[in-house]
Amino acid sequence: MNEKHTFLCVPALEKKKDKDAVDYDDIEYLKITDKTLYEHLQKHDQNNINEFIEYLNKEIFHHIQGEVKKAKDMEAWDENNMWYGPNRRFVQWFQMKNIDPESRVYKELSDDSLWAIADDMRYRKQKGEFKSYREAYRWAEKNRSTFNVPNITASKLERAYHKWKSEGRVGEKKTSKVSIPLMITNKMRFQLSMLGYDREEMKHLTPKQCWEIINRGVPKKPSRERGRNQ
Repeated sequence: MNEKHTFLCVPALEKKKDKDAVDYDDIEYLKITDKTLYEHLQKHDQNNINEFIEYLNKEIFHHIQGEVKKAKDMEAWDENNMWYGPNRRFVQWFQMKNIDPESRVYKELSDDSLWAIADDMRYRKQKGEFKSYREAYRWAEKNRSTFNVPNITASKLERAYHKWKSEGRVGEKKTSKVSIPLMITNKMRFQLSMLGYDREEMKHLTPKQCWEIINRGVPKKPSRERGRNQ
């Protein structure tokens, strides 16, 4: 394993059963070796490690939630399930910090104008993803950002859309570029796995390459070796 992209974490600082208090001898480090996480840590979080901790916990929690869903689908979900304790502890952590586990720490950045984002969110509401336009705008407030307006709010989106509409530009062709996530998300990994890509292959793909593969939607052809073994 390449140690170049390794960093240490402290999962929790808890007192041991045979002690009355917590001290530094109780610290147990967790070693994580992951090129994408390491580069993300170095690039964005030198001055705010708490943001990276939140991001990392959300990534782990999303994986746990996937395992929880599998267990429930197989009717094997109860207190004895191996994911029951971790799931409960992560839920408690988010509740204590007043953090929405579905919100993004690092927002999806694009060069879209506010009216274009508002229009996209209205379209997603019409497709049934949200119950109201206001809910759609609030989702964008937590998950979207632009170069010109880093701090998007639901009110700004609402005003931008109505201004655009009042100027008679409804239906105008949007010229903004499609935004690509800065990181390979769990949803993207799942979509790639459905197209025949394994985790080892995903490690060598950039977010842009993943995005292009998913948008093409063409399943990966099995290798000759894999074909022989099946």
